[in-house]
Amino acid sequence: MRFLTTILAALLIVSSAFAAPPAVEKAAKDSTVLVKCKRGRMMAYGSAAYIGDSLFVTNFHVIERAESVTVNIPGTAVRYDCRVIATNVKADVAILISKNPVKRIKAVEFAVVTPRLSPVYAAGYGSSLQDKIPGEFLRVYGGGIPQFNMANGSWYRFGGDEGCSISGDSGGPAFNQDGKYIGPIWGTDRKNTYAVKSRVVIAMLATLGL
Repeated sequence: MRFLTTILAALLIVSSAFAAPPAVEKAAKDSTVLVKCKRGRMMAYGSAAYIGDSLFVTNFHVIERAESVTVNIPGTAVRYDCRVIATNVKADVAILISKNPVKRIKAVEFAVVTPRLSPVYAAGYGSSLQDKIPGEFLRVYGGGIPQFNMANGSWYRFGGDEGCSISGDSGGPAFNQDGKYIGPIWGTDRKNTYAVKSRVVIAMLATLGL
């Protein structure tokens, strides 16, 4: 019994050591939503970040060919019908706007400077998709230092002890250690998570006059 107690205590210490900072956990919970897209008889799922003014940011591949798009807060009755107002296919980013004013969701706060020497975290609703039950749990993961030595200057990648993105996380927000938004994630190589720099989103908003 004493041995089992020791093992459980050790596991709790390890898990807490790898836990995302409270600011990240709060930002993720406040701003991350589940995206549901209808494509014929099929449904596609992804994640998104709320950026204010009834606008959400996700990946282009999440909403591509969608006949209808909704964002939801899993575990609640909150749902917003949306339409796509801007896309950047190369960077894999899409901006959605709700047809009704958004309430009960807090907007992310954009980071002023992209992190270079501090951990990066991400959030999404992909974890439950492993069991084919979309949108049940919000997962925060990552914790690695971002790398900027990629050919396309619009993207960066990060790893971490808390794992990487999986199906359904696409479009979810990436945060610095202070819980500030640094851009939408878009995929993984199973070792690292890849994200789009927020400057791409800001440029898209500028073209919309926002």
